[in-house]
Amino acid sequence: MKKLMQRFRLPISIGLAFCTTFALIFGGIVSLGSSAYSSGNILALLVFAAISLLFYKTLPLIKEPRLCILGVCTALIFAAFSTIGQMYGGILPKTHSTLRYACVFFGLWALFSGMCLVLFSALSRREGGRWPGDRLLGRLYAMPYKKQFVWLYGLLLLCYVPAFLANYPGLLSFDGPTQIYQLLHEHILSAANPLLGNLLIGGSVWLGHAIFGSYNAGLALYSCLQAACVTAVFAYTLCFMIRHCVPRLAVLISALFFAFNPFFHVFVFTTIKENLFGAALLMLFLFTVDLILSPDRFFKSKALQARYIGMALLMCLLRNQGIFLLVLMIPFVVWACRIKRIRLAGLCLSAVALYYALTGPLSAVLNVQHPQYIDAFGVPIQQVARVMNQSPESVTEEQKRILYEIIPPEAFEDYNPLTADDVKSQVVLEKLAENPGRYLRVYFEIGLQNLRAYIDAFFTMCYPYISPGVYCYYQPEAYKNYLESINVFKIHRQSLFPAYQSFLETMIDEGKMYRLPVLSLCVDLAFPMWSLLFVGAYAVYKRRYRILAPMVLWVAFWLSLLLGPVALSRYAMPMIMALPAIWSLLFVKGEPLQSSAKEEKSILKQP
Repeated sequence: MKKLMQRFRLPISIGLAFCTTFALIFGGIVSLGSSAYSSGNILALLVFAAISLLFYKTLPLIKEPRLCILGVCTALIFAAFSTIGQMYGGILPKTHSTLRYACVFFGLWALFSGMCLVLFSALSRREGGRWPGDRLLGRLYAMPYKKQFVWLYGLLLLCYVPAFLANYPGLLSFDGPTQIYQLLHEHILSAANPLLGNLLIGGSVWLGHAIFGSYNAGLALYSCLQAACVTAVFAYTLCFMIRHCVPRLAVLISALFFAFNPFFHVFVFTTIKENLFGAALLMLFLFTVDLILSPDRFFKSKALQARYIGMALLMCLLRNQGIFLLVLMIPFVVWACRIKRIRLAGLCLSAVALYYALTGPLSAVLNVQHPQYIDAFGVPIQQVARVMNQSPESVTEEQKRILYEIIPPEAFEDYNPLTADDVKSQVVLEKLAENPGRYLRVYFEIGLQNLRAYIDAFFTMCYPYISPGVYCYYQPEAYKNYLESINVFKIHRQSLFPAYQSFLETMIDEGKMYRLPVLSLCVDLAFPMWSLLFVGAYAVYKRRYRILAPMVLWVAFWLSLLLGPVALSRYAMPMIMALPAIWSLLFVKGEPLQSSAKEEKSILKQP
C-alpha cells in the first residue's frame, strides 16, 4: 500500500484536488465569477493547483495513524463550523439543495484535513530546532525579566497615547452612561453590571470632578485606568511568551498585534466591562498555565498562591459570569496538577468563598438592587419569537394565550433574526417569575413542533462566533452617544487628535477593519475559538493533556457567548485579547526560564 501510494502520489493528489475544487465551486462557497465552471477560468486553475500541492504534501503523512486521526477529526469540526457559518451568514443561498450543502461540507473537510495534517507535522518537526527570526529582539532578550516587563509596558503605553488623544476623554457608550447615571445621579447601585465595575467608573468620574472640577476629566481618569491595566497585561503576556521560549518572530508579531490594533485603540478607551474583565481573565489563564507546568514552584511560594487567589477573585468581581467560569475550570485544573491536588482545590474554592463573602454583605451594606435577569432567556425567547413571526399557524390558541401573558403580541412583530434584544426588552419579567415552569412547558411544546425553526433561530444569532469571515452583526457604535438623555453630567468627546479619531472611526465603527483580507482575523469573533481547537488538537497529538485544563476557561467563556442575545465584537474582546497567549501554547512544553539572559547567551553560541 505504501509503495502504491508513493508511486501514484501525484495522480492521487491531482484527483483529490479536482474533486475538492469541484465540490467547493459546485457548492457555491468559492465564487469565481460567471465562468466558474469553465475550464479556462484562471482563478479556478490557481485554486486547483494550490489544493493539489497541499494534498501532495499530505499523502505521505497518512502513514502515521495518530496524526491522521487527530487531523481529520479537527478538520471535521472546522468543516462543520464553516458550513454552518456559510449557511446562516448569507454566503450560501437559502435555496441550496442538500446535495450542494453536502458538497461544501465534504470539500471543506478534505481541505481542512490536509491543512491540519501538514501544519501538525511541520510544527512537530520544528520542535527543538531553530525558528526564523531567532536573532530578533536580542537586546530585549538579554535583559532581566523585570526590566523586560518595564520596557515592554512603557512602549505599549506610548503606542496608546495617540489613541487616548484621539478619543479624549474616552468613549462614553454602551453600559457606561447608565452606570454613571445610577451611581452619581440616582445614588443607587445595580447588580445588572458588576459591582466593582460600577464603583470603578463611578468613582473615577467623581474623583476627576472633585480634583479638576470636570466630569470630562473624571472619564479621562477612568480611560487612563483601563489603558494602564490592559497594556500591563499585554506586556505580561509578551514576557510570558519570552520566558517560555516562544519563537521570537511570534513574540514580535504579538507585540505589533497588541500595540497597533485599531480594535484595541478604540475599545480600550470605551466604557465597557469587557476591558478589565478580559485583562483579569487573561492573567488568570497565564497564571494557571504556569501553575500546571511548575506546581512545585507554585506550592513553595505563598506569594504565588495569594496572587492566584487574588486574580481569580478579581476576575469574578469584574463580570457576573466570572464565578461560573472559575467553578467550571476548578475540576480540570485540579486533575491537571501533578501534586497537592487537595490543597489546590482548597485554594480555588477559597476564591469562590471569598467572592460570595464579599458580594453578599457588600451588596446588603450598599443596598444594591438586584434586577430580574432576562439575558439567560435570550435564546429561548428568540426561538419562540421566530416561530410566532414566521409560522404562527403552528402554535395553538392555548399556547398563544399563555405566551401573550409574558410577551405582548406586538412584540413578535419586532423580531430581528440577529438579536434577541428587540423582543426580550418587552418581556413581562414579573409574570415570568411567578410561574416559570408554565412558560417553559409551552416553550418545549412549540419546539417539538418547530425544531428546525429553533435551530435556525439559534445559529442565526451566534454564527459569527462559529465561522470566521462571515458577515458579522458587529454594530460596535463606540462613537455613538448612547442614551444621551441620561448624560446629565454633560460628558462629551473633545478629540485632541481628530485625524486619528477619523481613521479609528472608519476602521471600527464603519467596519472597514472587518473587511480587510487576513488582517480581519485580528478582530474576527470566531477566530479565537478556531485557535483554541487547533492548539488543543496539537496538544493532544503531542500528548500534552495537562495544558488543556487552562483552556477550559476560554471554552466556557465561548459557550456563554453562544447563549447571549446578540453576537457583538465587544463581547468577544476578552478572547481576542488572548489570541497571542492561546497560540503560544503550541510552543509551551515545560517550566519557564528563570532568566532570559541565559537563553540569549546559549543562542548566540550556536553556529
